[in-house]
Amino acid sequence: MTPYRKRISELRELLNQHNHLYYTLDDPIITDAEYDLLYRELFSLEATHPELVTPDSPTMTVGAPLTPDMKEVTHGTPMLSLANAFNEGELVAFDQRVRKTIQGEYTYVCEPKMDGLALNLQYRNGQLTRAATRGDGTTGEDVTHHAQAEAFVISGIPMQIPYRGEVELRGEVFMTTSGFIRYNDHRVTQGKAPTVNARNAAAGLLRRKEPYTDTESHPLTFCLYAGHGFEGILGQIEFFAEASTWGMWINPQIHHTPSIKEVIEYCATLEQSRTDLGYEIDGVVIKVNAFDQQAQLGSLSRTPNWAIAYKFPAQDAETVLASVDFQVGRTGVLTPVGRLVPVHVGGVTVSNVTLHNMDEILRLGVHVGQTVVVQRAGDVIPKIVGVRPPAIEGTQVTIKAPTKCPICHSPVEKDPDTVAVRCTGGLICPAQVKESIVHFVSRKAMDIDGLGPVTIDNLLKHSVIRDISDIYDGLLKGKTLELWLGDKTAIKVRSVIAASRKPTLQRFLYALGIRNTGEGTSKRLAEHFRTLEAVRHATIAELKSIVDIGPISALSIYAFFNNPASLNILQKLEQGGVHPQALILNDAAQPLKGEIWVLTGTLEHHAREDVKVQLESLGAKVASSVTTKTTRVLIGANAGSKAKKAKELSIPTVSESDLSKYLR
Repeated sequence: MTPYRKRISELRELLNQHNHLYYTLDDPIITDAEYDLLYRELFSLEATHPELVTPDSPTMTVGAPLTPDMKEVTHGTPMLSLANAFNEGELVAFDQRVRKTIQGEYTYVCEPKMDGLALNLQYRNGQLTRAATRGDGTTGEDVTHHAQAEAFVISGIPMQIPYRGEVELRGEVFMTTSGFIRYNDHRVTQGKAPTVNARNAAAGLLRRKEPYTDTESHPLTFCLYAGHGFEGILGQIEFFAEASTWGMWINPQIHHTPSIKEVIEYCATLEQSRTDLGYEIDGVVIKVNAFDQQAQLGSLSRTPNWAIAYKFPAQDAETVLASVDFQVGRTGVLTPVGRLVPVHVGGVTVSNVTLHNMDEILRLGVHVGQTVVVQRAGDVIPKIVGVRPPAIEGTQVTIKAPTKCPICHSPVEKDPDTVAVRCTGGLICPAQVKESIVHFVSRKAMDIDGLGPVTIDNLLKHSVIRDISDIYDGLLKGKTLELWLGDKTAIKVRSVIAASRKPTLQRFLYALGIRNTGEGTSKRLAEHFRTLEAVRHATIAELKSIVDIGPISALSIYAFFNNPASLNILQKLEQGGVHPQALILNDAAQPLKGEIWVLTGTLEHHAREDVKVQLESLGAKVASSVTTKTTRVLIGANAGSKAKKAKELSIPTVSESDLSKYLR
């Protein structure tokens, strides 16, 4: 066998294996950049030796074989892949190919290339009848039960559209960056390993046999990018404008231009701002706008000639884990932090990564001295998503949790309720004291602007403050702050400190940094007990009786308010003039008290989260499903099964136009 025949065979086998891992198992073992290099090498060899091209080559096929236990469905029209461009010259070459075919003017539509899972939606006479993944481009996996299950909630997928006949809508199901963090936090609290990236999380949820009803932990969105079977619509931009009226989510970053120069400028601008978008993208899709010109340009077996994907530099890279340190948080949890041989990834040089906890280290199988795959996406902290076998066996060092705190040398113990290991030093541990103060002054807590981590660190090192109570004692007397902040800033910060003495009870409880007590739990405590004194004397049974406060949180709250060190700090805060305001609730202020509302459908003039907050402020509870206990159901556009169930149970419904009657 000639060398190039052998290499083509090797590349096909490798790419088929990686396609299966990526598309079918959602468990890739190489980075996107490594895959692209293999693919381009095969493409180049096949272009040089066209007689060796076969119909089943990865360059001639789309996706990968389907998951065996998923129901198969055939797409009305094939879901093609896209040819890739990696530099400005390849975009110019694409434009030159278009110009050779199109006689006259043409324009381009540029869309962020969402890093999610492609989904094809079928509508018959306006009703959503089927949803399927891309699969191999011709046949996909049936996930209709997710798209139609309102408890699952994929935003941007209307149950109905005002269009007769049979049509297909195509787009990408993705998870936002903040949603992905929330999703992984939820998995960790359930004792599960975090998912590698947002795409894998979205794919895993869509491939579940049963809809995943915990909507708070899996915010999925369908981003529309194409449609088939629509008559009377002349181009991509017109199609997007029409579809936006149906409740579809259209990416606001889309750009329409007649110039390849502007296309290149747009790609460069989007690459610079990609970390600010709030979701992951890996490039830009460039399409010829007019549908008749798309038809004129035609398609190859795998890719259309009228579109191309400009790929951004990879956000994955390989480097060596040089060492591991353990940092101590405000609750004493020791978090392993990996120190890397610096590597350029996602537009920045990365030298540190979080390793989360010892269980995650074991799951990854990572050792000091090992080559690791580092990923950075959006504002997410860089992390290790894979490891490579050692070049020389025996050169790796096992990572072990310390037996003593690296800061105060107190014993370290395994938390019996979580995967964490924790310093037992408490308030004698300088690291915990510092982090507790940083949390106490943060925006969502006491909101003392001007006391940043660096200033707090200096104040602690010079014994100006020892704990949170000293903020209202030492810092408000003499000229202490002027030494660290300057005269003008010190006066301003001192004024902010004084003004923070009367926080809401919810803010104060959150600021105390009680274990397992976030903003939501603090809000429920304030609403239930209404005064700090009542919270202080609550029993474990009383705490557990509050909605959404479980036994672990209840025990943490009880332990805090029965700890002599905590009580001493609370006493000193009171002496410093800190008096949390009692929560006054009355029937006039909460006209919806005792009511249970459910929101369904698309709201045109209100943000769903804003409506939820307003309803809760008026005393109502907002639930995710309709039951016999539901008081009212707010119905927006394209409402589905919840509206139907409300009708069946004779539950009163409220239209968006009537909402103002209740939000007074």
